[in-house]
Amino acid sequence: MEPDGSSEAEGRAAFSIFEQRRAQLQASVVRDRGVIYFASPRTAADAFPPRSMDLALVDFRGCSAELVQERFALWESKVKPGGILLGVGFAPTFPEIVTAVCAQRFSTDLHIGTGGGFWWLVEPPEEE
Repeated sequence: MEPDGSSEAEGRAAFSIFEQRRAQLQASVVRDRGVIYFASPRTAADAFPPRSMDLALVDFRGCSAELVQERFALWESKVKPGGILLGVGFAPTFPEIVTAVCAQRFSTDLHIGTGGGFWWLVEPPEEE
């Protein structure tokens, strides 16, 4: 979740949702392997070493194309090769996100789900 740039009421509502999701995670079978943060994307990503995550779910809704590209680079660098980067926001209501996702995944696999979801397998970093 991202508390940045929200009104106080929006921040309280977002934190309430965060607390509900955190409680659900703690009650689930993956409680020892899952983490949910209430922080900006940069702060949350900084909590993980490079290539340490099996998957990352990022909500891109409402982001500009530039911000989408920045978050791709940020979160994809945290996912292990063969891991999954999942996103939300691939929908006609967010044309900038659709354009940015297609530009990022041009000529490579992109899996699109219902409700604006999408994902791909993270490739190993290119050797320099």
